[in-house]
Amino acid sequence: MTVTGTRIPHANVEAPTAVTTISSEVLQMSGTVNVSDMLRSVPSFGVSGISATNSNFATTGAGISTLELRNLGEDRTLVLVNGRRYVAGVAGSSAVDFNTVPTDLIDRVEVITGGASAIYGSDALAGVINVILKTDYEGMTADVQTGRTEYDDEVTYKVHAMFGSNFANNKGNLVVSATWSRNEGAWAKNRGPLRSDLTVSGGKSSYSAYGRIAVQADFDTTALATLDPTKPGDIENAVGGGEVDVVGSGVGPTGTVSPYGSKYGFDRQPWRAIEVPVDRLVFSTNGHYNLTNSLQFYMETTFANTKSSANIEPYPHDSADLNNIPASAGGGGGISIYNPYVPASIRAAALASQANLFTARDAALAQAASAATPALADAWTTEAATLNQLGLSDNYLTYRRRLTEFGPRHYNANRDLYRLVVGAKGTIFDNYNWDLYFNWGHTLDTQQGTGQINIPNLREAVQAHTATAADISAGALLGGGPAKVGDIICDNSYAQAEGCVPINLFGLNSVTPDALKYVMAPQSRIDNIDQQVIAGSISGPVFKMPAGDVSGVVGFEYRREYASDVPDALSQSGQNAGNKEPETIGSYHVLEFFAETEVPILKNEFLAKDLSVGGAVRWSQYGTGNSTTITNAYTGRISWSPLDDLRFRAQYAKAVRAANITEMFAPGGEDFASVDDPCNGVTPTSTGSTAAHCLADPTVAARVAATGSLTLSLAEIQGTGGTNGKGKQDLSPEKSDTYTLGAVFNHDFGSYGSLMLSVDYYDIDIQNVITRVGRQQAIDLCYKGTSYPNAFCDMVVRKSTGGNFQKGAITEVNTGYFNQGYVKENGFDIAISHNFDLNEVDWLKGGLGLDDVGQISTRLNWTYTNGFSDESFGEVTNDNGVVGAPKHKAQFGLIYQNGPLSMQWETDFQSRVYLTPFQKISIRPYYLHNLSASYQVTDELEFFGGVNNLLNIRAPFVPNAYATTGTTSVADVYDAIGRRFFLGARFKM
Repeated sequence: MTVTGTRIPHANVEAPTAVTTISSEVLQMSGTVNVSDMLRSVPSFGVSGISATNSNFATTGAGISTLELRNLGEDRTLVLVNGRRYVAGVAGSSAVDFNTVPTDLIDRVEVITGGASAIYGSDALAGVINVILKTDYEGMTADVQTGRTEYDDEVTYKVHAMFGSNFANNKGNLVVSATWSRNEGAWAKNRGPLRSDLTVSGGKSSYSAYGRIAVQADFDTTALATLDPTKPGDIENAVGGGEVDVVGSGVGPTGTVSPYGSKYGFDRQPWRAIEVPVDRLVFSTNGHYNLTNSLQFYMETTFANTKSSANIEPYPHDSADLNNIPASAGGGGGISIYNPYVPASIRAAALASQANLFTARDAALAQAASAATPALADAWTTEAATLNQLGLSDNYLTYRRRLTEFGPRHYNANRDLYRLVVGAKGTIFDNYNWDLYFNWGHTLDTQQGTGQINIPNLREAVQAHTATAADISAGALLGGGPAKVGDIICDNSYAQAEGCVPINLFGLNSVTPDALKYVMAPQSRIDNIDQQVIAGSISGPVFKMPAGDVSGVVGFEYRREYASDVPDALSQSGQNAGNKEPETIGSYHVLEFFAETEVPILKNEFLAKDLSVGGAVRWSQYGTGNSTTITNAYTGRISWSPLDDLRFRAQYAKAVRAANITEMFAPGGEDFASVDDPCNGVTPTSTGSTAAHCLADPTVAARVAATGSLTLSLAEIQGTGGTNGKGKQDLSPEKSDTYTLGAVFNHDFGSYGSLMLSVDYYDIDIQNVITRVGRQQAIDLCYKGTSYPNAFCDMVVRKSTGGNFQKGAITEVNTGYFNQGYVKENGFDIAISHNFDLNEVDWLKGGLGLDDVGQISTRLNWTYTNGFSDESFGEVTNDNGVVGAPKHKAQFGLIYQNGPLSMQWETDFQSRVYLTPFQKISIRPYYLHNLSASYQVTDELEFFGGVNNLLNIRAPFVPNAYATTGTTSVADVYDAIGRRFFLGARFKM
C-alpha cells in the first residue's frame, strides 16, 4: 500500500520514514468524538494553537480545533485527507479545523514528522497528518454515545450512522456517513478551586459592577507653608490622586456613597467557560465507480457545520475608552462632575480637590512673579500650568465599571465547510498507474458577539444635563421622542435625534434598558476561505535492475488559496472599546511539478535482504499579483535490511514553507502600547553608536540643534500610535533541513508473541523563519543595531512638522512580518508494540480453568526531545523543557481481548518542566490514565463505555494561567476538566 511519506507503494514497516499509525479501532475504544482530542495525546504532537480548552477568551476562533507537530506550529504541519490537501478552518493560515473531519469515517491516521515538502508541497516542515477514510465499505453501522464529567458538565451527545454498499454489479461502491455531536462545555463555577477569583487569583477584579469612581487629582495645601522658592519641582510632591468612591447602595444622585473597598470587587470566575461548547454536524460520502478494469472514477464530499459559543464575564469598561476630556484638562476620558447622575458628595469632593489645586496654582504664579532669575520664573510658570491642568481635570471623574447590565461577552460562531473531490485514476500499458483529480474546499465562518460597547454612542450618553423649558422649546428629544422638563437628556441635539438616551453608571444595575439599547454594540465577523487544487500523477516501473524494478512517480499540482477576514464596521473603525481591526483579504496561487523514484540496489544477498535508495524533488512557483517566488524542495533516503526482521533507514529532506495570506496581506491592527525611545535625552555631546544613529535622523538632529536635547514630554511619550502585524508580500519562504536516522525490528517470537520496535533520531533546522517584530523591538533594532539606517527604521515614524523644537518625537511604529532567525529541534522517537496470545501460557489457562484467556496487545510511543531552541532578532531562547514542551512525552496503551470483551488502558505522561526558559519554577511530572471497555452482545449489537482521567488527576498549578484560560493551569497542556465518563451502543448489520 501507499503510506504517508512517499507516493511509491511500500509495506508499512518498510516506510522510508517513521510512520505513527492510529487505527479506527483505537479511536473507537477511546470514545473519541473528535479525532483531534485523541491525536493531541500522541507524543509527537505539540500544543494546539486553538482548541476548545484554550479559545474561550479569544474573540475569534473559539471552539476551533487545530493540530500541530513538534510544537512547530499549525502552519508548518500539513494536513491531508486521503493524501490530498484539506481546506483551512482559520482565515489567513493553513490550519485545519478538525471539527470538520469525519471522525467516524476514519480508517486510520498516519503521521510522519520532519520535512516532506518534496512529496506533498509547502507547509510540511514539521510533518504530515494524513487522515485515511474508509472505502469499499459494505453494511450499516449506527451508534449513540453520551457522557459527562463528575462535576456534571461537559455533557456530550453523539449520534452517528454509516451506510456502504456496492452497486452496478459490484463495479462501484458508495459510503455515506453522518454524525451529529454536542459538547455543552465545562464551567469554572462547577469546580471548587476554580469557583471564584479569590481562589484562582487571590482577589476580585477592581472593575466593579457598582462602579469605581475617582476624583482625578488633589493637592495637600499644608505643603504651601514650607514651600522653598528655589525648588519649584517640590510642589509636585504634594500632588496626589483624589478619593476613590463607590455608590454602594442605590443608584445615581440618590445613592449612598462609600469609599471603594475590595468587597465591591467583581468575581469573574462564575461567568467563565473553561471549555467552549461545540455542536457538530458532519456529512460525508466516499464513492467510486469502475468504468472498466483499468479506469475508475471517484468522488469524496464533506459538509460540516460547527457551532461554538465562547462565554466570559461582562465587559470591563474604563473611562479612558471615551477619550472625551479636552487636552487643556489633560486628555483621556471621563464623566463631567456636572452630569446629573453624579452623586452630590462626589461632586463636592471633586470641587474641593480642584480648589486645592487652583490654590497651589496661584501660589506657583506668585513665586514666578517674585523669582530671583528668569530661569526660575519659567520653572514656576511651568509648574503653575501643570497645576492648572490638573485642576481642570477635576471637572471630570474617571472610573472603572463592570457592565453587568450588558450581560456576558458571548461570541457565537457558525462555521460551514464544503469539500468536493472528483477524479479519475487507472492503469495504462499494464504497469503504469495514473491519477487526476480536482479538489475544492470552502469555509464560511460567521461570528456574532454581544456585550460590547458602541463608544461613539456611549460618549454622547455620558454627556447629559437636566432638560429646561428652553430645551423643550428647542425641541429636545429623549430616546427619539419628545422630552419634558426635568428629564435627563443628552447634550448633543444631533445625538438626541438619533435616539440618544443618557446613561447612569453610578451604582449596581443603574443602566436602564433604553440606555443599554442605545450604547450596546453587537459584533460580527465574516471569514471566507477557498481552496482549489488540480493535480495529476503517473507512477510505475522505469526500468529493471538485478534487484528489481526502479519505480518512479511524476506529477503536477496547481493550487489557489483565497481568504478574507472582515470584522464589522465599528470594529474596523475602533469604536467598540477596542483598537481598529481592518479587514484582511488576499490570495495566491502555486504551480508545482514533482518527481520521486525508488532504486533497488541489492535483494536477497548476504547481509542485504534489501537495500534501496530513493529521492524526490519538487519545483514550485508562487504568484501573488504581479510577483512570483520560485522554491525547490528535495529529499534523499536509503533503506537497508540486513536481515528479514531488521531494517535501517535514513533520510535527508530540504523542505519549504511559503508565507500564508495573513503574513502577506494583513493590514496590521491599531496599537497604542507605550514604547521607550532610545533617543530620549540625546544631546550634541552624547557618545556611542545609539546616540550617533539617533543624531543621524534629521528630525532628532533638528530638535537637538534647536533645544539642546531631545527631551520628550509626557504627551509625546504617551502619544505613540501605529499598527502591529502588517503583512509583507515579498517575504521569502522558510526553509528547513531535516535529518532522520532509524532502525526497525519486527519479529514473531511464536508463543511469545510478535514484537515491533523502532527507534528514530530526528533533527529539524528551520531557517529564514517568518515572524512578527514587536514595536519596541523594531525601535531598538533600528537605533541599537550595528548599522543605520536599516529595514527596521522604515517602521519608525517621527514627527517632522512644526518648528524644529517640536520635531523628533516618535508618532507611529508600524510593525509587521519579517524573515529572520531559526527554530531548531532534535530528539528521538521510540515505538514498541507487542501482541501476545495468553492461551500460549498453559499454566494461566489451566489455572483459570478457561478455554480462552484472551490476547493482550501493548504499545508504547515515547518522544525524547534533546534540543529545542529558537533565535529571534539575535536573541536565542532554549524552549526545551518548559511548559508545553517537555523533554519526555510518552503514551502507553494496553488492550485485552477475549471473545466479545475488549478492554483498553491508556496512560499519558509528560515529564517535569519549568514555567519559562527564564523562570525556573518547576512544574511536576504529569500522568493521565484512561480506561475503556466494550462488549459484543450479539453480532449486531455492542455496548461500550469508559472513564477518562480515571484517577481525577488535577492539572498542575501554573502561575498566571487564569488570565487566558480561567483555570489555575495551562488548559491546553494539562487536563483541567477532570474525571469524565462516556457510555454508548453500536449497531452493525
